Amino acid sequence: SHTFPPRDPWLSGYAISYYHFGYVIVAMLTRLSGLASDVTFNLTVAMLFALAANGAFSLTYGMVEAYRARRGAADEALIGAPSEGAARSGILAALLLVAMGNLEGLFELIRARGWGSEALWRWLDVRNLGASAPSRAWYPDDGWWWWRASRVIHDRLPGGGYDEVISEFPFFSFLLGDVHPHVLALPFVLLALALALNVLLSIERLPAHGALTTRDAGPVAWLRRHARSLWPGDAADLALWSLLIGALGFLNTWDMPIYLGLLLVAYAVRRQIDQPSTSAWLSDAVTLGAVLSILCIALYAPFYLGFRSQAAGIGWVGAIKTRPHQYLLMFGALLVPVVGWLALTAGRHLRL
Repeated sequence: SHTFPPRDPWLSGYAISYYHFGYVIVAMLTRLSGLASDVTFNLTVAMLFALAANGAFSLTYGMVEAYRARRGAADEALIGAPSEGAARSGILAALLLVAMGNLEGLFELIRARGWGSEALWRWLDVRNLGASAPSRAWYPDDGWWWWRASRVIHDRLPGGGYDEVISEFPFFSFLLGDVHPHVLALPFVLLALALALNVLLSIERLPAHGALTTRDAGPVAWLRRHARSLWPGDAADLALWSLLIGALGFLNTWDMPIYLGLLLVAYAVRRQIDQPSTSAWLSDAVTLGAVLSILCIALYAPFYLGFRSQAAGIGWVGAIKTRPHQYLLMFGALLVPVVGWLALTAGRHLRL
């Protein structure tokens, strides 16, 4: 596109009506490489897969190593040495993120074998699953069976009819070759999580209020002083945080408030650990949230000034509810280890 926002290729005369920073990044790489866009499109799918897997591995490895350091190694010589447990955890995290589906695939196998009653398929209510014919092999041979895994939530409307909910997951998007904002944002989301982890594990204690002097003059010095009251680094740190978190608004808009919130929670916990006897951590977290929110918008102001969305706004869904069994179809494979870990942790604390 010769102008911004880019022209919409599906609606002549209009600009793209949603977040498109990921498209800009890939377009820049395409122009810099000199390759044809049909080549770089497929390279982008592979790149996003690799970056997401690498980010999940690194983030999990860091968390496991931090936990190991906190608990203290039995042998001090092992502190700082590579951990096989952390590496295995990182590999598992990468697989869970980029290579795992949902539980709908299990029922595809059951259907392919001709097992299961009609009552079961009516109860599951995954569109076209019950209508698919049993397979001649042990696996589904319907050419579109994999698509149903991305549409497992089937909301029935009170007045009849239904809403088709798109319930995609990373592996589906990679299989489909869906270079869409929610996929393009994956590496940046993991980077935002890594930032939150770094803030939580920051070694340098955050400064106490009143520890700074006012001998410097001028607006820049004033900003640096107040930034230092929130963070022991530099004001440039907060600018870089805003550059990253703000990019999520341009990449996949709803990610920005989610990961800004997680960053602020990590900051509040870190602040509370350093000053447990005061309530300053709460006011500091609120102040930092306001500062980062303003900077996130200001740094990407041209996008927001030209943004025209087809969304009508935020509304109440009313009587439409996601049924529990379809929620479990989508997230059950991840909920099992999470709920199991929570139960194990709760049991340990109760015994203490």
